[in-house]
Amino acid sequence: MKQFLFTLEAKFISLAMVIVLFSSVMIIYYVYNIENRNHFTEAEKQARLLSESTAISFINTLLYEEIGLVEEGGLLENQISDIMNNKDTELIEMVVLNPEGYPIAANDYSWYDATLKNSNIDNLIQSNEIRIKYEIRNNVRVIQVVTPLQIYGKRFGTLVAYFSIEKEYKLLAAWRNQLLLFAVFGLFGALGVAYIVARILATPIKRLSREMVKVSDPYYRSKLVSTRHDEIGLLERGFLGMMDRLQQAAIEKEKSQKALIQTEKMAALGTLAAGLAHEINNPLGGAKNCLRRIELQPGDISQTKKYILLMKNALLRIENLVGGLLQFSRGKDTELQPVEINSVISYAVEFLEYKLRKKKIRFHLQLSPDLPLIFGDKERFEQVFINLILNAVDALPDGGELSIHTKSLNQTVTSTIRDNGAGISPTELPKIFDPLYTSKSVGQGTGLGLTVCKNIVESHEGTIDVVSEVGKGTSIKLNFPALKESSERKADICCAILAGGKSSRMGTNKALVKLNGQTLIKRVVEKVDDSIAKPIIITNTPEDFTFLKLPSFPDVIKNIGPLGGIYTALKYCNTTHCLIIACDLPFLTKEIIKLLCEQGPNYDVLAIDAGNSVEPLCAVYSKNCLPKIKKQIDSGNFRVTDFYSSVKIRVISANHINQISHPNMFFNINTPEDLNTAKKMNNKKGITR
Repeated sequence: MKQFLFTLEAKFISLAMVIVLFSSVMIIYYVYNIENRNHFTEAEKQARLLSESTAISFINTLLYEEIGLVEEGGLLENQISDIMNNKDTELIEMVVLNPEGYPIAANDYSWYDATLKNSNIDNLIQSNEIRIKYEIRNNVRVIQVVTPLQIYGKRFGTLVAYFSIEKEYKLLAAWRNQLLLFAVFGLFGALGVAYIVARILATPIKRLSREMVKVSDPYYRSKLVSTRHDEIGLLERGFLGMMDRLQQAAIEKEKSQKALIQTEKMAALGTLAAGLAHEINNPLGGAKNCLRRIELQPGDISQTKKYILLMKNALLRIENLVGGLLQFSRGKDTELQPVEINSVISYAVEFLEYKLRKKKIRFHLQLSPDLPLIFGDKERFEQVFINLILNAVDALPDGGELSIHTKSLNQTVTSTIRDNGAGISPTELPKIFDPLYTSKSVGQGTGLGLTVCKNIVESHEGTIDVVSEVGKGTSIKLNFPALKESSERKADICCAILAGGKSSRMGTNKALVKLNGQTLIKRVVEKVDDSIAKPIIITNTPEDFTFLKLPSFPDVIKNIGPLGGIYTALKYCNTTHCLIIACDLPFLTKEIIKLLCEQGPNYDVLAIDAGNSVEPLCAVYSKNCLPKIKKQIDSGNFRVTDFYSSVKIRVISANHINQISHPNMFFNINTPEDLNTAKKMNNKKGITR
């Protein structure tokens, strides 16, 4: 509900509600005031007419009494009584006051109390015009009508009449309630219309928005089809065009990066090849010399054996040198694996040993034993150290000292390359990682070496720091996150299987669909059980999975898809990391699960490139992701991979995965057709492991 409040649809409905509510209040206020004015105007009119007609009758009576035409007393009381008995009027009280202000006739005898003579009565008898006043009398809302009894300037007294207006208030209250009821029905009707209109307007925008959040994956192929001819259609076509351009740009960028790395390799290779020619000639000349000696004394068996051994060593030396050049020169896709940094450094030093000797550089190698493994591409690491050692050699043209040492601290593996060469000036130091920047002479450097090194290091979640002082040398420090040992990993990771819910296309919960007599979720559980502790099940129908005898937990936030399942799993797991697996991956292998469990605790997210995109439902997530996921859910975005950019993530390449698994590992079952395909795949030899 909270996510809905921030959508365009909700804002449109809210705006419509505000407009309708404001309009309704204004209309009700206007109509009610008109009706109120009309009611009381009519009530005043009736009261005035009755008072005026009664006053004429009373004047006649008083006049007749004064001239002696009427001798009988009490005529005014009788007239008042007759008027009061008329049910068609709302008259509740009437009194006739003489010119001095004393009552001479009234329906209420309390008026005859002499103590009633006060200033209020004085005000009543002094008026020469009809006066109307609203007041409350004996807890009844009334209209007071004061009518002077006079003719031709002669004043006989004053008529005071009180008319109840409770009936008008009741009528107005009923009218007000009807207006409010009408407004409520109108509001709900308008809300319904606004909701329908909002859905019609917002649906294409929401569809486009869902596609736009996937732009973070430049290789995503949008399934959006633009058929509209309005502004939204124009926006959709613009978005699709943008996606095509982004995909092409991503492809070109990847090609450029690979070409950049390979270009720097070949540049370094050219530098190495010239020196290796001499290094190869030395053992080759020794081998030739051994052959001549054997030819001179073919019968000397002991000498022949001795020279054959020397020739083998010389040829092996040549083979290693040429093999190193070939290995360093070839280009290949990134292959992530656990790497021992000491072995990488040893290879680089051995590869460049001839160059160090040729430049008469005193070399010191201090490699700390028992270093933790790091995770990444071994050949990329080798390229980094070869480039950095070559730079150090170039900084020592007349010889000098070069040292490399490694250490481990706080789950970080550090390698430091230090030389006592000319150093780098403070003004040049900030530029050394800029592409095409070089301090070497023309033809001696491409200006790409340190740029490539920095890109490789940072792509492996590492850092590279350079400290240099002119005349004293340069120190380059590389830091990489350590890969945890297996014993540590077991305590830091658990597994959660997302069991989902009922699928309309399958007619049941996909987790309970059977493949060759076994439910999909049971197949997944069996693959997980050997690698880590018993998994937990994320499901809103735990009663369906009692046969597994595993802990089950319902979604913390319901109806938001897989992202809600991941959030729930991280909430309930009692470890720092959790392997999240969808229930509908029947061909998942134990090797993949083992790889994820071993390497997962080094990252916030460890996922696998499934070929076209990252597979989010066979991946390891840390509890560090919880606030990121919650923030994304609160924003109304439920696409799993959209929070990846804000956490520490590693994506294992598809090429590496295919070496230990099969191409159909991420085949999932969503339809009956998928199930039939899975059955055929399952019957093929070697499809499962």
